[in-house]
Amino acid sequence: MTAGGILLLLGLQTIGLIQHAYVGLVTFVALPVFFLLGLALVPIGMIRPPRNTDGEANKDGAHFPILDFNRKQTRSTFSIVALLSFVNLVIVAVVSFEGVHYTESTQFCGAVCHTPMEPQFTALDLSLHADLGCVDCHVAPGVSGFVSAKLSGLNQLWGVVTDSYERPIHAPPHKLLSSSKTCEQCHNPLQDQGDMLRVIPRFMEDEENSRVYDILLMHVGGGNPGGKGIHDVHANPNLEITFLARDASAEIIDVVRVTDDSGETVEYRFVDSELTDAEIENTAFRTMDCTDCHNRVGHDFPDPAVTLDALMASGVIDETLPSIKRVALAAITDSADSDDPGAAIEDRIRSFFEREHGEVLAERLPVVETAIEAAQDTASKIIFPAMKVTWKSYPDRNGHVGSSGCYRCHDESHESPSGAIIAQDCSTCHSVLAWEEENPEFLEQITF
Repeated sequence: MTAGGILLLLGLQTIGLIQHAYVGLVTFVALPVFFLLGLALVPIGMIRPPRNTDGEANKDGAHFPILDFNRKQTRSTFSIVALLSFVNLVIVAVVSFEGVHYTESTQFCGAVCHTPMEPQFTALDLSLHADLGCVDCHVAPGVSGFVSAKLSGLNQLWGVVTDSYERPIHAPPHKLLSSSKTCEQCHNPLQDQGDMLRVIPRFMEDEENSRVYDILLMHVGGGNPGGKGIHDVHANPNLEITFLARDASAEIIDVVRVTDDSGETVEYRFVDSELTDAEIENTAFRTMDCTDCHNRVGHDFPDPAVTLDALMASGVIDETLPSIKRVALAAITDSADSDDPGAAIEDRIRSFFEREHGEVLAERLPVVETAIEAAQDTASKIIFPAMKVTWKSYPDRNGHVGSSGCYRCHDESHESPSGAIIAQDCSTCHSVLAWEEENPEFLEQITF
């Protein structure tokens, strides 16, 4: 019966009649367990002493069957058992293969463990890496990576079953796989990107939602020895950068060491570090990895101000609605402590227009409602009350908007014994062509 159920569900999923994460859980996890338990009863029944009519074990004589292949009935029975055993073997093999494949799917990781993984699953679906599977970035290649992932998965499964998982789930940098095993399977950090232009429209929090522009020329580079670009230094194959952070999130970095290809090392210490020389020497340093800066490439929880700017620039939210940037941002921010962020946002924005701009609400109600829906949608992607997750839970280190990011090292407070410092000069990473300018001259000089 169990085998029939497995084959039926497997067939329905193969032809596409059933597509659901929990059906896969039943097909490849629950039913196979009962199937294997049923098979285990066969040898158990053979080993267990037979019972007499009174239910007591018969201890007289052997209780194993006598196989006499000279008898036609024995040969027929053996053939049937052999055929059924082969069928069972095929079922176990197919289910095992499909089960492994299923437990490595994004659907299993994100939908089966719905509550704990909902923030990451939602963010992944909106990222540039949405077409990748979770295992592509979170499981190292090879047998050791596979075994490690499955053992970790058992621990995570126990956390879900016992409701003992963290809220929010922390993702310290040292727990991430090295980019050489994941990111660099597709990306080449040594590829010269040169300079990249970024034109960023933003809206001030005044009644007119004044539109301003930040224009940056990012000096990216690409691991070129002697180059001055971001990757020319941080991804330079001739330099090894290691650091020591006092906390698991690497928010405060006490020591940075830079070793060149000749073996010479320069150490920069945080001037306010409380670590002693002995503590520093007895603590393992982490080699700087791509993920120490690009830590949210698959699961980004952007600052709501950044998202609102993009929505207003694209026209989704009408920038002519009075004070909409300020009110929507305050509504989203304050809703982070609400059990129902969507309702709190609607009440906040609608109440504002009823109180301050009744004529706008009456004349442009659909426009206001569109703004409310956009603000609610923004919150649904960065606020998850069940997991106590907001955009502040997982700061993006790639830059310094909404987090300390680059400033963890580039703060002019990391100094070498000779007095050299890790600079904070803006021109180190980018040239600022415009900053909060309403009509930057540069925009008139370029053609898109």
